[in-house]
Amino acid sequence: MREKIPHIWNVLWIAVLAGINFSPALASIGFGIIAAIGIWQLFIDGKIIRLLPFISLSLVLGVLEVINNVDQSDIFKKLLLYLPWFLLPAMTYSFHAYKQYWKRNIVFWILPTVWIILASIGYFISDYKFYSQMVLESKPIPLYSIVYHIEFSFLVTIQIFLLWVTLRDYSIPLFGGKKFLWVIWTILVIGIHVLSTRTGVLAFWIGMFYIFIKQGKTFNIKPQFIIMGLVAVVSAAVIIPSLRNRIVNTWEDISAVVSGDDLNHKSFGQRWEAWQAASVSWSDNFIHGVGSSSLNEAMSEGFEKNNTDLNTTNQITPHNQYLQWGLEFGILGLLTWLVTIFIVFRNNIREKSWSGLLVIGLIAIIFESLFERQAGMIALVLLVGIVESTSNKK
Repeated sequence: MREKIPHIWNVLWIAVLAGINFSPALASIGFGIIAAIGIWQLFIDGKIIRLLPFISLSLVLGVLEVINNVDQSDIFKKLLLYLPWFLLPAMTYSFHAYKQYWKRNIVFWILPTVWIILASIGYFISDYKFYSQMVLESKPIPLYSIVYHIEFSFLVTIQIFLLWVTLRDYSIPLFGGKKFLWVIWTILVIGIHVLSTRTGVLAFWIGMFYIFIKQGKTFNIKPQFIIMGLVAVVSAAVIIPSLRNRIVNTWEDISAVVSGDDLNHKSFGQRWEAWQAASVSWSDNFIHGVGSSSLNEAMSEGFEKNNTDLNTTNQITPHNQYLQWGLEFGILGLLTWLVTIFIVFRNNIREKSWSGLLVIGLIAIIFESLFERQAGMIALVLLVGIVESTSNKK
């Protein structure tokens, strides 16, 4: 039975990455069993103590929720949502131990996302003028997935780097062959630019910049190919309607914030107002926050104190994970969170992995509260899993 565990773990991840697009319950069940396998692996390897700081985080957040008079049912739901992070060492430990299994079968991890992207691009092309205009107005392009469009783009971006890490490992034979997988990688990259959201595209280019800095000397790329690549990027920004309109929309959003114009229906502008509202409310409850059940009420008070011009329907939640943690759990909760993030960096820097790739996660949660949705949590666990799989452990 023990020799079958890596195969089961591999199948579970395939089910999670496919299931999250149509069945959150299936993804949750798979995630839970993956965590159990990870705990078992840590135990038999004598490294179960790695869970201690993350479990301690759950206790701190639970106590803060009690202090803020949050109902027990709401506390349970919140902590259950964060459970993958509380068990993060267990969720990611097997990425290194089982890498010969998942890398060999990476095509099955990626194909469901490729199908969704191709179908969604086809839907976009069917009326590209209308959907390009939607992007210009800060509205998402429809997807054949129940995952929220920002989390979907970030999850696809992490899968792009998961596939990149696999393709750079020449020691493991890959099902489907490298040429086919490079075609799939290209489809994923095109997909996040056509079905563009700023979070996913920004994460992709930050990650690619890091990889180029870290591995650039091994690529042996001739200067003319670099020039051709830059021309292709600029051309794509001009030719692809959705990407072009996303750039225009971003410029208009930032300009509206700087000039003090109407920020209603401006994606970044509404975030800017939400960040200020969250900051004001947090300053009034700085130590232990307001509790997760009082988030919306605290945000409304913040908007009112700032005399926002946003319509009520455009007054959003923080859309910034750091501010949301601060507002809900205070500085005590935020600092405890940051300690666990520091531990992830410290462990992987010491083991000489691609730990710098974690920066894309730290930046992404500035613009979206990715820990508040299941798909975002899966993406972040995968990101740490990539780093874990590239460590120099024995």
